[in-house]
Amino acid sequence: VAGLRTVAAFSAEGQVENVYEETLKSDTGAQHKTAVAAGLGQGFSLFTVFFLYYCGFAGGAYLMTHEGYSFKDVLQVFFTVTFMGMAAGMAGAVAPDIAKGKT
Repeated sequence: VAGLRTVAAFSAEGQVENVYEETLKSDTGAQHKTAVAAGLGQGFSLFTVFFLYYCGFAGGAYLMTHEGYSFKDVLQVFFTVTFMGMAAGMAGAVAPDIAKGKT
């Protein structure tokens, strides 16, 4: 409510409060579904990222114990692959804009 002094001057606080409550009630269902979907999407995304971290470090632990790799070697490979993946994702995000710029 932008004009709170005007509302108070006309003693319309109760009426404005009722209108505000009705507005909140009408959107609650749709907003709840949207919030749940966004939360599930973000949860799945983070699960995927951390599961891949687990796979990388588990593979690195195997290589350290059975193949003689050092911890430094494992971290170099892990971060190289991680940053290459991040760079590829960022490049893929702007690829349509680059294609538009060339025409």
